[in-house]
Amino acid sequence: MWVFGRRPLEEALKANRPIENVWVAEGTRLPAEWIQVLQKRGIPIQRVPRRRLDHLAGEARHGGIAFRLSAISLADPWEIAHKTLERKGYAVFLDRVQDPQNVGNIVRSAYLLGATGVVVSEHKTAPLSEAMVRASVGAAFYLPIAKVTNPIAFLTRFQKAGGYVVAIETGGQMITEFTLPFPVFLVLGSEDLGVRRSILKHADGVVTIPIQGQVNSLNVASAAAIALFKAQTDWRQAHEQA
Repeated sequence: MWVFGRRPLEEALKANRPIENVWVAEGTRLPAEWIQVLQKRGIPIQRVPRRRLDHLAGEARHGGIAFRLSAISLADPWEIAHKTLERKGYAVFLDRVQDPQNVGNIVRSAYLLGATGVVVSEHKTAPLSEAMVRASVGAAFYLPIAKVTNPIAFLTRFQKAGGYVVAIETGGQMITEFTLPFPVFLVLGSEDLGVRRSILKHADGVVTIPIQGQVNSLNVASAAAIALFKAQTDWRQAHEQA
């Protein structure tokens, strides 16, 4: 998988991700410390014409840097579930979120706001691609990400183990009036499809983010950031009172 840009390369080096090789456009300089790390790890650096990177990246912005990354190793979804249960924390479940930019942005918010991981439904969900990694700005190198083929079975098993499932969807209780239970999976769906009814049926709660204006929904990545901030706030308050 090819990944583009300075920031993703910096994060991949910090996270010691398996980089196969690095292409640098003529006229672009890498920091000396990056070169030292790459050379120490035996990762080849190749100078190439900028037009070659333009062709490789397509519409993606590359900033003169491209690197081939071994496929992201997916976590075991139950490792994320167990970690969430043990910490009495919060994780994210994405149901049919099809835009890799949104998935990447959600992974970034989940990492920065303290989630234990992100689990995605395999059916009708964006592939964990270069676009997702780039949108996560390197967070995908740090936060556990997993896939499941049967969302209902996974979430129900989590509930039976002592966890909760709360869907972020229209028609629910206002998020400002709802205190999240822990441990919890926050479930979000795409703008077009939303969270599937079968998940809503099994959820312990449905929470709605109040909006104003003529647009009828938030971008799912924005909704995830708001829900994660709420989870972080409620989690801290719960631990302060414990």
